[in-house]
Amino acid sequence: MTSLKRLEIEDDDHAQANFEMVRAHMIRKWYAESQSQDTSIRNKAAARLHLQNLIRKNWENTEIWRAERDRRIESGDVEGQNKARSKLKGLGFGKGDYYKFKKDGMPAHIELKYSKEWLMSPVPIEEFLAQSKYDRSAHFQDLSQEQQDVGDNGIMLPMEYSQKLRQEVASVDDILVKEAVIKGEQGTIWKSHRKAMKALLQNKGAVELVWETQLAVQKTHFKKQAGDELKVYRALKETERNHDNKPSRLTFPVNLNNPFVLWGLSSTILWDSFRGGDSWDSPGWTPSGHLRIQNTSGSASLILLFGNRAFVAPGIELPEHVSTQRAVYIAYCTSTAAEVRLEIQFLTNHYITVTILEYQLLKYDQVRRNYDQHGQTVQFAGVPLGDDSS
Repeated sequence: MTSLKRLEIEDDDHAQANFEMVRAHMIRKWYAESQSQDTSIRNKAAARLHLQNLIRKNWENTEIWRAERDRRIESGDVEGQNKARSKLKGLGFGKGDYYKFKKDGMPAHIELKYSKEWLMSPVPIEEFLAQSKYDRSAHFQDLSQEQQDVGDNGIMLPMEYSQKLRQEVASVDDILVKEAVIKGEQGTIWKSHRKAMKALLQNKGAVELVWETQLAVQKTHFKKQAGDELKVYRALKETERNHDNKPSRLTFPVNLNNPFVLWGLSSTILWDSFRGGDSWDSPGWTPSGHLRIQNTSGSASLILLFGNRAFVAPGIELPEHVSTQRAVYIAYCTSTAAEVRLEIQFLTNHYITVTILEYQLLKYDQVRRNYDQHGQTVQFAGVPLGDDSS
């Protein structure tokens, strides 16, 4: 049915979202570099922005003249057809030059010309970002950084960035690549879950409209969790870059009025781990939890809620600084008194990660599969939910 097809189409959103993220990153990078005091960096970035404008105008004109050609063909206007074809033939410039420049590097005299044209009349960044209709993923890969070219005026323009800038850009690009991998893994998990859940509900005789609706609801929860995981991953990388070598004091929790004492916990990998469990096919099922740290009278307590189970660690010590190092706490289950080991990273912008043995979560749900009782862990992404002190 249409709604199920819509669910399948949404799985392709990961690729589109990744393209948009890389595109925005590259455009902001070019804009920042076009303001550099280093002439070679400034000219290179400004020329690249102008080239992207040329590519866009080329595609727009191609679309216009193709439509005009088709209209002339339909009306039998031979002269009009020839004019339109002539216009189309001359429109290979922007696209063709991009791929030539990507292979061989942009000639120095063209780079200088393009940069001057851009710097004389730059487009505001938000306007440039909004003009995405004719942008393609291939456009947002850097032109050759290794080539150098002698222009007609005999001036050699260096094509390499400074070492510091290269390292910064490489670091950001590594994060983008890793985020793409994470999104791919999340997409695979959802497809697997959807297939298994659909088969289960059909075998139980569920009405099609009902199981389609249940999957739609679960898809909404899954996408929220997937987004939260990416937020926490970015916070983790920012903490590595900016705080591990230069500690920043932890600002939460100080007291019950602190707005960051409650976190929502997400782990998309658990959507596969719980297959076949008691709660797996319940209408509102979502493998998620909450963590709260309460600080009263100088004594902090940790409470982890997951499903119908609660884990408590009273009298804990909180780290003083934001860091990727893991603080270790021993909590007990309020239902069984069993001890569990919790490892928490307190990251920048009040994000956290919580690591726990997968076995401690699965065994209470009667999951019908073998699991490692000692080694396999699951990491939750923790996003602050706001003030819970009322």
